[in-house]
Amino acid sequence: ELTDRWHANFLRLALTSFASNKIDEINLSQWGDILQDAQYFEDLKRIVDHIGAKPNVYVLLTVWSHPSLDEHGLPTTATLPVYMKLARTFLHSPHVLYGLCNEPHDATNEQVWDAMNRGVEVFRSVEPPDGPHHIVVVQGTQEYSRRLEYYLGRRIAAGRGNNVAY
Repeated sequence: ELTDRWHANFLRLALTSFASNKIDEINLSQWGDILQDAQYFEDLKRIVDHIGAKPNVYVLLTVWSHPSLDEHGLPTTATLPVYMKLARTFLHSPHVLYGLCNEPHDATNEQVWDAMNRGVEVFRSVEPPDGPHHIVVVQGTQEYSRRLEYYLGRRIAAGRGNNVAY
């Protein structure tokens, strides 16, 4: 529908998972992440492959909600295995871009930069050193990701900062 009828060429898939199958007394049928729920992972691959079959259409995979994100919405070391699985799975899928998280908040510039740099490091550790490198989107450092000035003086260092979108 999005690509064939609306002619969209950029889609964002927000990956969502929870710590348990119950949220506010509601039982969820899908709550695990791509490491825990094989069907969710297979569905994700099927969707991404379908998008990749469309010429000049790109998809941004974003860890939007995950129990490993900290109280600021930042990825932690527990989030890195999710990134690793995505990086390995879609290594040869040039239509895939990655978003590390949604909207970090109430953290220092340094905390956000450190978390973003660690995330980019995971993707670059899987890719060949000389590329090609997928685009990885890092979030702004303040006001729910609305501020990017900090990166003007300190761009992401992982992978020499190549193919990082701010």
